[in-house]
Amino acid sequence: MAENTDNVLYLRGRHISNSINAENMDALIPPRRSDKCLWRLLNAGIHLRVRLCLARMDFYGVIQCGPIKYYDNHFLTAIVERWRRETHTFHLTVGEATITLQDVALIWGLNIDGIPITGVDTAYNKHTLQQRCATWLGFSPTSSQIKGAHLYLTSSLDHCLNNMINDQSTEEDVAQYSRCVALMIIGGCMFPDSEGAAVKLMYLQFLEDIELVNTYSWGSAVLAYLYRELCDTSMRLKVDLCGPVQILPSSTGIYLEEQAADVLQGLPFPPYGARWRRGFSWTHTAHHSVRIMRDMLDMMVEGQFLWTVYDMESPSVGTILDGDRNHLCRSACALINFHIVEMHRPERCLRQFGMRQGIPPPATNFDNFHKLTRQGRNNFDWATYHIDFVQMWNDRYNFVIGGNYVIPGTPAITVEYVGWYHRISQIVLSPPVVHSNIMGYHPVDAN
Repeated sequence: MAENTDNVLYLRGRHISNSINAENMDALIPPRRSDKCLWRLLNAGIHLRVRLCLARMDFYGVIQCGPIKYYDNHFLTAIVERWRRETHTFHLTVGEATITLQDVALIWGLNIDGIPITGVDTAYNKHTLQQRCATWLGFSPTSSQIKGAHLYLTSSLDHCLNNMINDQSTEEDVAQYSRCVALMIIGGCMFPDSEGAAVKLMYLQFLEDIELVNTYSWGSAVLAYLYRELCDTSMRLKVDLCGPVQILPSSTGIYLEEQAADVLQGLPFPPYGARWRRGFSWTHTAHHSVRIMRDMLDMMVEGQFLWTVYDMESPSVGTILDGDRNHLCRSACALINFHIVEMHRPERCLRQFGMRQGIPPPATNFDNFHKLTRQGRNNFDWATYHIDFVQMWNDRYNFVIGGNYVIPGTPAITVEYVGWYHRISQIVLSPPVVHSNIMGYHPVDAN
């Protein structure tokens, strides 16, 4: 059953795109950054023993991708304006696209299979949190270094810089140090917090047994977190984008050959995100150009959007996505991160998997779940509260979307899809004054 015109973008009246007008065309949505402590530590250098431990946790791919020195806030703003909470997709002129489990797995090398990140959100007092940090991280933070259930990342940075691992360090020292770095990755990149450079200590429970860390589905938790941040920001519930913005759409780059040395040391082959590590040049980039980005997306036509960006025959891809996990990327399942539950919608963007796109089935209304927060829910068991979605995740392979792969030279979308999509979507976001009547691209009043 296809969706009708009225019930798809039913939240459009509250959407951020409604605030775009001639007086407000250059308003930006900046990303909130929390990763500076992590990269300061990495610049100081961490011992191979720690890097190998992080690789066993499946976190090392995030480090291999390195920092992003500059974010293109204009582009981020333009794509947030096209995110729709109803469908968990970007509505482009050429169809729907989204960030999928495949993207998280290949860009950062995170595990997308395994146990969901959920459970009891235990409300420890500050003294108990200090004891837990002493046990699992090797240091007891001061009272000022803990705010609520958050640990400021500067405390982990100071501890790591003053207690560097060497060849003589004990295995316990290495494990504690590695958990410190892992928390900096979690709080700095994967789940950056609105408190600033801090990490929720509820994630520490998943790091206690080093050998079990990679059995959890960190990738699906990251995607749930990103979806929620995109949903809240696009509905004007936040003024900046707090989330793993490094995995949002980016221009392709080149593979850094020097990272091949990692493989020789027993470390994993760098994920795709490491191939895109390039210096950002402002020489030929327009400033104050959100209206240009918006206008270019408004005028994009079929053939200008690259639906498939990964070489699925590459050996490096095969080491991250084996046969089963490759199928999992097309699972229309629930993504879970404690109180956050978001739906993965591969059926709406099959072209990203090289498949032919037809009219998708109706999307589930998730408005009630967007209202859930952790506030006032001390010692709450989110796994039990979300038991239906946990069960859905456990059955994730039963929700894999099938389809027909596109044969070269044949259409990637059905004729019915084109007419349907133009009826249900909002294609143009720029105010009418921006578009030129002259052939070719002529940005109007772009400073």
